[in-house]
Amino acid sequence: MKIRDQSLHRFELIPRINKDFGPFGFSLEAAIIINKTFQRAAGGRAHTDNSATFRFGGIQNDIENNKAKYAHACEGKIMATCFYEPSTRTRLSFTSAMMELGGNVLGFSDAASSSVSKGETVADTVRVIGCFADIIAMRHPKEGAPVVAAMHTDVPIINAGDGGHNHPTQTLTDLLTIKMEMGRLDNLTVGLCGDLKFGRTVHSLVAAMSRYTGIKFVLISP
Repeated sequence: MKIRDQSLHRFELIPRINKDFGPFGFSLEAAIIINKTFQRAAGGRAHTDNSATFRFGGIQNDIENNKAKYAHACEGKIMATCFYEPSTRTRLSFTSAMMELGGNVLGFSDAASSSVSKGETVADTVRVIGCFADIIAMRHPKEGAPVVAAMHTDVPIINAGDGGHNHPTQTLTDLLTIKMEMGRLDNLTVGLCGDLKFGRTVHSLVAAMSRYTGIKFVLISP
């Protein structure tokens, strides 16, 4: 399957960014927006090696420590938040990040308030929204919906969670938190508790951590 927005690969290969009021504030979401928006403008492709996570971490640290430097980084840019299911932290964290970067935000927070309620497909929706926005953050209950979206628009797509599949942006937060707290991402035993079958955050973190050596998982579920 061909993915038009090649930078989507980064978020599938380093699968889970939501902000759970962690140590990074809005800055990690801002780093993703900057990367996706301006990488497209430069015609570049995403890196898919493990160090890509920490290139993001470097951008995030710079944003956190030099907020004034980035206050107009996305001036004149528009981000669309297409959330087909309820979300508080993920949607608002991306909205906050775009506003802190000097950009504007439009979109919907519930499929019932969009033309989806009249039968419009994801492909049709992003074709239209791609005419209004420079970047799209999408949450969808169906697995693979962001990939379908990326095939039908030239606007970069951020996967903000798709069904029980993946939550790529959350995983970036998790990886950087683990690195900050533990000092490494290899030779660790990681305990995961909750909905292991349908929890997209679990699926994403397992896939990401499996790329490092010496990782053991302890899976805990009712």
